[in-house]
Order: sequence, then structure tokens, then C-alpha cells
Amino acid sequence: MPKTSELEMAHDEHILPRNFPPIERLELFAKEIPTMDPWAHFLLNEMQRVMRLALMHLDRNFADYGISTGRYVVLLAIAEAGPEGIASSVMADQLNVTRATVTGLLDNLERDGLVDRLRRKDDKRRVDVFLTKKGQALMKSMMPDHCERVASAMGGLTNAEKRQMIEYLHKIEDGATKFSS
Repeated sequence: MPKTSELEMAHDEHILPRNFPPIERLELFAKEIPTMDPWAHFLLNEMQRVMRLALMHLDRNFADYGISTGRYVVLLAIAEAGPEGIASSVMADQLNVTRATVTGLLDNLERDGLVDRLRRKDDKRRVDVFLTKKGQALMKSMMPDHCERVASAMGGLTNAEKRQMIEYLHKIEDGATKFSS
């Protein structure tokens, strides 16, 4: 799967209305295009709409803490790595983004005093990243609010439904590789 740049991680705040275009319209298109699966198109449109809406709200919430969604994801990856830190190259691979994207985000996080980068003594090519005290404090202060918002957003689903949704999304992800093949 190709990696994305930071620009590609950004999203359009324009949110399509629910059920647009309507399934009935897509079914009419399918009469003219035999290979078209109208429900697949409808589902993809709905998934895009919901993700744009979720990302828009995440961006607004993270802005309250002076960070972007991209910065949050990087801070979370560093926090999850624990006190031993994480190599920036490993983080880029984990997040499926380019090393340049991670470097740009880390430059800004380091400038803001949220992370430190240290070159390894045993391997001068490797740079490990750690949260500073300020970065740890930011994560500690924002996580309860963020977790509450995520729980509220997903509150309409049971745990079984959430697990089933994850399985469906993984199936869709596996099929998405066919877009570029």
C-alpha cells in the first residue's frame, strides 16, 4: 500500500449530505454501467462522509490543545513506545506515512518542546524519539477528554458491533488494494 504525504493526510471539510447520491440514482447508473455495484458505491460514499465528519471534529478537538490530528497520532505512537522511545523510521512504517512526513511533524513537535530526538550511540544512523515532560503532560491532560469524546461517538454501538465493524473494515481495506491494480 503506498504511503501518504502530510498533504494527502489532510482532508476536505466539505461534508456530503447523508445518502448522497441516493441509492436509487446509483441503481439507475448501474443500468448503464453493467460492472457497477450501486451498493458498493453507496457504502464508499457513506464511509468517506463519516470519516470526513469524524476528522473534522477530531481536528477541532485537538486544536483546543494546540495540535493537529497528525501531531496527535505521532505523539500517541511515541507515548505507546514507552520510555525506550521509538525510531522515527519505525514510526513512519507503523503509521504508513513517508519518513519525510514524520520528520516534518517531529520538527514542529520538537520546536514546541513536546518531543526530543536522540541519535543512538550504538547505531549513529538511528534517531529515537521521546516525549518530553511537556509532551507527557499534554497527553495526560488531553487523553481523558479525547477518550470521552470517542466513547460518546461510538456509544450507539455494542462491543460486538464494534468488533464486527472492524472485521468489515479490514475486509474493505483488503479489497481497496484493487483500486490501484
